[in-house]
Amino acid sequence: MFSYVMLGVNDLPKAQQFYDAFFGVLGVSPGLAHGERCFYVGEHGTFAITVDPQPRPTVGATGFGTVSPEDVDAAYAA
Repeated sequence: MFSYVMLGVNDLPKAQQFYDAFFGVLGVSPGLAHGERCFYVGEHGTFAITVDPQPRPTVGATGFGTVSPEDVDAAYAA
């Protein structure tokens, strides 16, 4: 269902250390850092963290996987 989930973090190296350990237990390879983001690619989707210096309780984005562009069109028509 989900294509990706992205969360904002204040300290990317500290967060990457935590998620490397967390996802390592689940068999996911260490994160792939790219600029101010780090990606964890699993069999069923991607989890990402991105630098967000604003102290907010929740920051993030969620992407939904679809089979085709027609699936997206059908959702808009509903």
